[in-house]
Amino acid sequence: MSLDKEHPDFRNLKKRIRENPGDFVAIVGAGLSKPCGIPTWGGLRDLLVKEGYERTDDQPVEERDGYKQKILRLESETNPWSAFGGLKNILPKQAYERVVMDALTVVDKTTIPTTYDRLWQLEIRGIVTYNLDSCAIDSHSRVRDFAADQATGKDASRFAQFLPGSQPFVFQPHGQVSDSSTWVFTPEERSRLLHRETYKDFMRTLWQSKHLLILGLNPEDYAFIHLREFCSGEEKPTGPQHYMFLESPKVSIREDVGNYGIAVIPYTTEDEINHPELEEAFVDLLAHLPRDGFEPTVFEGSRVDVSELPTDDELVRMPTEKLRQLLNGAISAIIPKDSTPTRDDIDKLSDFYSDPGCVNENETDFTSG
Repeated sequence: MSLDKEHPDFRNLKKRIRENPGDFVAIVGAGLSKPCGIPTWGGLRDLLVKEGYERTDDQPVEERDGYKQKILRLESETNPWSAFGGLKNILPKQAYERVVMDALTVVDKTTIPTTYDRLWQLEIRGIVTYNLDSCAIDSHSRVRDFAADQATGKDASRFAQFLPGSQPFVFQPHGQVSDSSTWVFTPEERSRLLHRETYKDFMRTLWQSKHLLILGLNPEDYAFIHLREFCSGEEKPTGPQHYMFLESPKVSIREDVGNYGIAVIPYTTEDEINHPELEEAFVDLLAHLPRDGFEPTVFEGSRVDVSELPTDDELVRMPTEKLRQLLNGAISAIIPKDSTPTRDDIDKLSDFYSDPGCVNENETDFTSG
C-alpha cells in the first residue's frame, strides 16, 4: 500500500532530521519486532496460558477443576498486567521464565527487521524500546560494528547518563530477556518502575529535550499511554517535535494523539507483519540526509605547464573556479601527485608563488601532495 511522502508531517520530519539527526530518539514497541517472530504481549500471554493448561495434570486431582478455572479467567482477563501477574503466580518459576525466554529470544540474527538498521543509519541518538528482545542492540552492532550503551529500568546509574552523554544507547525500561530480574510484566513490577525517580526524570527530560520517532506502538497500549503522561499537552513551536507512525489511524485517534503535540504520520499496509511502508519511509529519510561533502585534499585535475598559463591580465578576469583549476594544475606539474619533492622542486614552487604576476597562494585551495 503506501505512505504519503508529501504528507506535511513527513516533510517536516525530513527537514528536522536532516538538520540534526542526533537530536532524535526512537521509541519502539512490539510491532517493530514482529517480523523476526517475536509475539505481541497478547501472544506471549497466550503461550503462558497454554503452558498452564498443559500442567493441569501436575495438580492434585481434587484441585484440577479449580486450577483450570483460574487459567480460564486469566485467559479472558482484559488487563494484561493482571493476566501476567496471575500467570506468574500460578506457573512454576522455571516454566514461566522458560516460556518467556523461548518466545522473546532472537536466535537467528538475520531475521532482525532492517527498520532497526535504518534507525541507526540515520545516526539518531538512541532507542528506547519497551521490548525485551535484543533487536535494537544487535542491529546497532550490525550497523556500526561496536556495542551501544545499554540499560534496563533497574540500571538507574547507567540510563541517567544517556541523555547528557554522547554515545548511542539502547534503553529497555521493561527489561532484557536474558535477565528475568529486570522484567516488567506484572502490576508489582510496573509499580516499582514507575516509582523510581530516576526513571521519571529520564522520561520527562527525554520528552522535553529530544525529537521523538515513535513506531511499533499502539496508541491504546499502556506503554504509549504512560509515555503521554510526560507531555504537558501543549506543543511548543520552538521545542522538540514528536512524530508517530500509525497504520490507518481513526480520526479520533489522530486527534487524541495530536492533542499531546505528537504529529501522526499515517500509512496503509497489506502486510501486517513486515509493514514495508516503514522501511520505505526510512530509506527516504536516509536519502535526504546530507552526505560528507569534504573536498579532496589532493588535486585530481589535469596538470598545466607553467609556461602555458594565460597572461596575468587574462588570469585576473577568469572565474574563480577556473583560475583555481589552472593554478592547482601548475602546482601539480611542479610537484606531481604521490612524488617526494626535491630541493629543486621546492625552489620552483617558491619561484612560482613569488612571481608578482601570479595570484598569491591564498587563491589556491589544494596542493598536489
